[in-house]
Amino acid sequence: MLPGTTTNSKAISFYFYTGLAFLLWENLVSSTMGLYALELRRTFWGMVYYTVVFLAFGGLTEILCWLGRRILPSSAWSRQRYVWLLAVLVIFLWGDLSRQLLITVLKPNSIVLGYALNLAWIPLIIIIAAVSNLILAKRERSGRLPKPARLTAYFGMAVLYLIISTKVSYRFFPYHPFSPFTLVNLLLQPAFILVAAIVVGLIGFLAASPRVLRRLTIVVPLLLTVVVVLIANFAGSRHITTAASTTNIAASQTHPNVLILLFDALRADHVDATGGKYGLTPAIDALARKGKAYSNCYAASSWTIPCVASLFSGQIRTQLVSSNSGKLSDSTIIFTNVLSQHGYRSIGISANGFFINPRNGFNQSFDELHLINGIGYQQLLLPFHTFFPYPIILDELAYQLGFMSTNTFSGDWHAMNRQADRTFSQVEHKPFFMYMHYIEPHAPYVSKPYKGWLNIGGIITQQQTGGLQQDNVKITPEWERVIHGRYMEGVQSVNEAVTEMMEILKRHELDKNTVIMITADHGEEFLDHGGMGHNRHIYNELLHIPLVIYVPPELNRELPDQPTGVASVDIAPTVLDLAGIGNDMPGGIGRSLLTPNPPTHRPKFMILTQQDLLWTGVVLEPYKLILRWDMKDGMIDTLLFNLQDDAGEFHNLYPAETTLADSLSKLLDKYMQPNENSGPNKSPDTRTPDDLQRLKALGYVN
Repeated sequence: MLPGTTTNSKAISFYFYTGLAFLLWENLVSSTMGLYALELRRTFWGMVYYTVVFLAFGGLTEILCWLGRRILPSSAWSRQRYVWLLAVLVIFLWGDLSRQLLITVLKPNSIVLGYALNLAWIPLIIIIAAVSNLILAKRERSGRLPKPARLTAYFGMAVLYLIISTKVSYRFFPYHPFSPFTLVNLLLQPAFILVAAIVVGLIGFLAASPRVLRRLTIVVPLLLTVVVVLIANFAGSRHITTAASTTNIAASQTHPNVLILLFDALRADHVDATGGKYGLTPAIDALARKGKAYSNCYAASSWTIPCVASLFSGQIRTQLVSSNSGKLSDSTIIFTNVLSQHGYRSIGISANGFFINPRNGFNQSFDELHLINGIGYQQLLLPFHTFFPYPIILDELAYQLGFMSTNTFSGDWHAMNRQADRTFSQVEHKPFFMYMHYIEPHAPYVSKPYKGWLNIGGIITQQQTGGLQQDNVKITPEWERVIHGRYMEGVQSVNEAVTEMMEILKRHELDKNTVIMITADHGEEFLDHGGMGHNRHIYNELLHIPLVIYVPPELNRELPDQPTGVASVDIAPTVLDLAGIGNDMPGGIGRSLLTPNPPTHRPKFMILTQQDLLWTGVVLEPYKLILRWDMKDGMIDTLLFNLQDDAGEFHNLYPAETTLADSLSKLLDKYMQPNENSGPNKSPDTRTPDDLQRLKALGYVN
């Protein structure tokens, strides 16, 4: 045994102690950055998790030590374990950053290739570590090596620096670590090193012996975390934004503010005001009682981009977007462009930056667009994401252990409302339109903390199903109830978001001159027709969405009843009508919901393109017709339902009612007959493997 090396039991103790210290210092850094508060259950599971991880890292470290002594005997020295463990940490903690760099530079055309390229990162770090050991071994033999206590301090400083730099990179430079902001990140690295050096130096100064040093390494971060959490809670309880009234109410009767709160994948039958029965949405229901709730509102499609494109344009056409790239057509006229021409300031705040982003053309809709990104895992589970696509089982495990929530992959409703609060403080005296695209209650349904300790069956089931969007998945009824329960927790988060937003508006004195619209882009399926998720078909569980409009009484605008139902394409002309601009959208089929004497018959259209498959549908109460087309071979299915008698759409009335189906089909022919212009746009797919990986986290595994 080399001088200064330890026995196996002491080595295990070293790795266990290092993992515990890593956890507590990471808790402190995360709490200081506002990522999460100290929590007993999460800390307990963190101890279990980091014990396992660091023992595994320790095994890798010991193998590297053994190989180093065999291949390069001159590299062996008493503390070589420090260097090899740091190498392992760098590989796994920074490995995902290197992967994203390779994706950015080399642009591989698949997820697997992007991960495979990153394997080059491993030998690079090992070579650097081996050279470092050669230098340090030579210094030890010549007696020029610092004392063991100082070497331990250097090791601790390096570990703390890795924690700080990794957390900051993933928190403030998410998914784009090598954008122009990279320079800022690089310039901050010396500051991170200095902070780590000061902290470790102060602890070393306070320690009278190595034993005290070890204790302080554990006690200090724990106590400081408690202090940070207490200060944050105290500051949060005293934080009250004050703002002068930003808009003259008399003037706003002609040009009121308009605020759309869109909640991704919110079903109409989970909002009591629009037909729900779960009691999840008292704040929305209260607004509906003071305003208007539309219980028969239909989305244009069953996934985000075509739905939002139709909302902003009043159109239902496959030409609106490219089915492959998901890009909003540059030629599409958006109602926010019209608002801007009439003195409105249009603002977008999106937690769904996967779809509602500048790359997909949605920046043309707003004067300013804020993308609210996620903050990453609440513990450093990055080893699982570095060199291979992570299996879904790890997301379920991370959620159950308290390491993952909505804000892991996207900004949650808290972050959305904070951005709106800041924006309201900056609103000028001209009227504004604000569109807020919340991610709740979208999959993976983790908006509320997990209540139990561990559900092994759920973890296994998640791995077996492979994701909500898979075809022919076999999900047990018990697990469907668990998933649906989590979805309903997401709906509760929707209600909390609306409750807080009403308080924010009142605080800014905007509650009396701001029209509020609450809606969704599409719905969500829970085995209604054998599947889970969305973007699968155009049955009502995916097309029937809530719509609630509240017009403050000070604005003196009436919303007539709409007995024949409404559609999301009606939102664009309604907003323009509320703004006093007029209600016509070029090429649109929507109608303003302020128009008196609504028609006695009102068809609502929907469409979904899936590669070579096209779904089109029309609702003319009480009937709904669905046509399914193969873009190469023609029509393959005709479905006719009486929604009054068969709300679940299970009993096909065709061909017994061929005359009725033919008459409804003529309505579809007028708007959406499949032809050479209505198929998928074949523009190139510009999504990166990293984009696809993040979409997988949202359930879009296909």
